[in-house]
Amino acid sequence: MSFTLRPDQARVAEYRGGYMAVPAVPGAGKTTVLAYLAADLIAAGLPAPGRILIVTYTNSAVGNFKSRIGAFLEARGLPRSGYEVRTIHSLAVRIVRERPEAIGWPDTFAVLDEVRRGAILGALTRRWIAAHGEAWQSLLRDGEESPPDVLSRWAERTQALVARLIQSFKARRIGPEEALALTRSLPEHLPLRWAAEVYPEYQRALAREGLVDFDDLMLGAYRLLEGEPDLLQRLRQRWTYIFEDEAQDSYRLQEQVLRLLAGPDGNLVRVGDANQAIMGSFTTAEPDLFRRFVREPGVAVRPLTMAGRSSREIIDLANELVRWTREEHPDPACRDALEAQWIEPVPPGYGQRNPEPAGRRVFFKAYGTYREELADLARMAARSAQQHTDATVGVLLPTNAMVADLLDELHRLEAPVAPVGATAPQERLRLGANLLAALAFLAAPHIPGRRASASALEPHLDGWLAAASLPADELLLHMAADLRLSGEDLALAQYLALRARRLLEEESLYGLADVARELALGLEKSRWLADALYDRKGFEPKPGVVYVTTCHSAKGLEWDTVYVGGLTRAQLPGSVTDYTPAELWFLHPAQANPEAAALDLLDRLTAADDTAGVADPVVAAKREQIGERLRLFYVAITRAKVNLVLSFHRENQWGKVVRPTPALVALNQFVTKAR
Repeated sequence: MSFTLRPDQARVAEYRGGYMAVPAVPGAGKTTVLAYLAADLIAAGLPAPGRILIVTYTNSAVGNFKSRIGAFLEARGLPRSGYEVRTIHSLAVRIVRERPEAIGWPDTFAVLDEVRRGAILGALTRRWIAAHGEAWQSLLRDGEESPPDVLSRWAERTQALVARLIQSFKARRIGPEEALALTRSLPEHLPLRWAAEVYPEYQRALAREGLVDFDDLMLGAYRLLEGEPDLLQRLRQRWTYIFEDEAQDSYRLQEQVLRLLAGPDGNLVRVGDANQAIMGSFTTAEPDLFRRFVREPGVAVRPLTMAGRSSREIIDLANELVRWTREEHPDPACRDALEAQWIEPVPPGYGQRNPEPAGRRVFFKAYGTYREELADLARMAARSAQQHTDATVGVLLPTNAMVADLLDELHRLEAPVAPVGATAPQERLRLGANLLAALAFLAAPHIPGRRASASALEPHLDGWLAAASLPADELLLHMAADLRLSGEDLALAQYLALRARRLLEEESLYGLADVARELALGLEKSRWLADALYDRKGFEPKPGVVYVTTCHSAKGLEWDTVYVGGLTRAQLPGSVTDYTPAELWFLHPAQANPEAAALDLLDRLTAADDTAGVADPVVAAKREQIGERLRLFYVAITRAKVNLVLSFHRENQWGKVVRPTPALVALNQFVTKAR
């Protein structure tokens, strides 16, 4: 495998041991250089008698690393051995399987899936609300009695809030009883107390079924490593080098586990881009952890600054966003949202060269209304895909709702379109929906409309009626065999059959209709299932197709032409006076961001001194959101290779006036001045 190291990559490849941080700009080829470094260390015999452990986040990244390291080793005439690649959660499972009894877990423990987790937490949260209705409703705005739709939305958000706070307890290594003790004296209207009261019930529900969730896995791995020094030593000898990919998305318990495995005098390489830390709103990720690691005494810092993905015009725009944020953002407290990390083009003679298109290729567009913006984005993207048959096209939007609306516009134009990532579970799990529609029909074929709902599988319905007396799990497997499903489609059918079997075991009175209903509800709500079964495996966009996704899901991808729409202050707030998605309009203004207030309170309760917490946690949370959205804008810009269109609308879908995000205004001025 021929590969010429660039100067910045060569500095990384010189590593032979110790702690090293590798800040990497977008498109720097971090996977390739890490794979090269792993092969180089193995060829030199340095990991022996152990192996190199590479920790990443997705199954597709695992496959990518395995393939590239193997290719580099084969090019040297060496066997594909000496390394191990795992997701962070499969690593935790591997550790706990060594000695589960030491932390009180049964040998037969199973990992809870997100569908079941949501069902358990939903039931427990609803039970808590029913028993504490007055305290629960006390956070709602004063005035008339709250309508049912507001109560329903607040109930949904309460479940998500409780789930997030239980995750936060576990990330801080706080068990159920300790959480209760910490919060027992708090007022009844504080959500942190609600979560602490649900937490023990949740853990008992898991224990009854021999289940653990993903957060338990990391907590269990940490406790096992801390409490079993002989096991820790054995694992340190097994994994003598540890590489962590996407370290900007790490969280404190994960970092602690990896540091334990490496040891204070061991070999730990952490690679990431603090400017692409965009997961804090959805996970317990803490971007500051990687930033602190980069600045830690004794850590060698060898950045990857060169990238051949984008044209110089797009690189200059991304660098200007960094400069403007750090020097001119209207809120000085937000100026550290982006690190002073500058993308450099690749010099001649080092493989991939930056595109060098003729003329200007970055454009800004303003629209009167939301609908006008989406309609024109759809027309431009469809025309680009049709006229430039050798170029790829992507449209990136801030929310799933905008993605759905744009897909409608593209379908209306009959444009070739492909959703990407978790923005399209219905597209990717259509088979699951069809199977469950058929199951509902078989449960009650006499109900009008059931057959029509299952029409996608019409040729098989009459034949399946003869087997409708089978238990739901066996019937699903029978249907899968009849359809001759294979690969990921078969995995989906088998997953549904397993869930059906568990439902029948838990609810002895359930019939086929009940199982079909519960499975359909779980499938609709579970974006995690879509990602688990249809992980992007070396995603490569094809010319002639318009790819549509959220800015979040676009991370790690690239297109020749990129359209980024909806760049308003509503989606990318510019100051603490702007509304942020984390705020709930139906709550008291002082309680509009209950998660931020609860997490700040948790930090205060667990602090060893009085320095924890902030004067106004809601304002601090807003500034964190502003910073994350600036990084999201940076990610969106750096997906483009050659052409980039940035747009906003002045009137949203509800007829309200909105303004462009300040960063967009600043970049427009920069481009105008440069021309």
